[in-house]
Amino acid sequence: MSIMGVSGVPAEHDEASQNIHRGYATLEDRAFQTVVLPDGRRVDYLLLGDPKGRPILYLSAGLGLIRWPARAEAEAANRGMRVIVPLRPGYGGSDPVADDVDYTTALVSDAVHILDAEKVEMCPILSIADDSFFAFEIARTHPKRVRAMIATAARCR
Repeated sequence: MSIMGVSGVPAEHDEASQNIHRGYATLEDRAFQTVVLPDGRRVDYLLLGDPKGRPILYLSAGLGLIRWPARAEAEAANRGMRVIVPLRPGYGGSDPVADDVDYTTALVSDAVHILDAEKVEMCPILSIADDSFFAFEIARTHPKRVRAMIATAARCR
């Protein structure tokens, strides 16, 4: 069970407040991108760095670390890197998964749909902590989509 499952936060979201991640300190504001899945569920994601650059899928862990330090985001842009950051189901503007849906399967599917929306055939995956498990699952179920994997503080279940 996730924190969203017990928080009492309604599944509906306020469109106006959910479409931009307000930068803090020296971070620039970033507009959320949205993919609507075949089942109608909405999944949001951010693009950091160069929006037309070489893609990297970044799985930010349940810690909600969807943004990088301002200097790191600027460096990603300078190096021509497009960092694709999916929001987990139930967080931000992303709809939660139904109780009878396997969370891991849904999260992997969300990532693949986002890559499809971004027209990414193959890219490296960068993951933090527990999200290494999801990176490994993407590599296991969609091996031709994964160019390389960097799993920081990796953890398997």
